[in-house]
Amino acid sequence: MKNKIFLSPSRYIQGTEILSHLSEYIQTLGSRILLLTSAGNRNRFKDVLTELSSDEKCTVVTEVFSGECTMAEIHRLCRVCKKERIEAVAGLGGGKTIDTVKAVSHYMDLRLAVIPTAASSDAPCSALSIIYKEDGSLDQLLWLRANPDLVLMDVGVIAR
Repeated sequence: MKNKIFLSPSRYIQGTEILSHLSEYIQTLGSRILLLTSAGNRNRFKDVLTELSSDEKCTVVTEVFSGECTMAEIHRLCRVCKKERIEAVAGLGGGKTIDTVKAVSHYMDLRLAVIPTAASSDAPCSALSIIYKEDGSLDQLLWLRANPDLVLMDVGVIAR
C-alpha cells in the first residue's frame, strides 16, 4: 500500500463577513504585514483595507500586484519586505496573486496569510507556486516548504 500524505494550511477560517474581521486574524502573524492585491481588489475592498491600515496593533504595507507571477515580481516584493522590515505577508486575490505572495513567503521565510477572492483554483491551500516568464510561458513549479499559515475564506466574497 502506498503511503497517504495530507498537507493543509495551519489555520483555515471560513464564513461570512470574514473580511470585516481581517485585522484581528491577520495580526496573529506579525505586527508588520505586506498585503499584496490587485488594483481592482484594492478599489473593491477599499473600506476593509482602510480599516486594516488604521489598526494600531499592526502596520500594513499594501502593494499592488503586477498581474503576473514572475521572478521579477517576486524579487521586487522581497526587496519591499526587506526595506519595510516585514514580518508576514498576505495575498488578497486570485491564483496568480496568491502564488506570488506564497513565493515571497517562501524566499523570505515569512509567515503567510491567503485571502482568496475566487474559487477557481487550489492556490489558497497548496504548497506550490506556478511561476511564469515575462512572456507568459511557464517558468517553473516552485514547491514550497510549507502550506499557508492562515487561509481566510469569506464565502460572501466568493459567491459574489
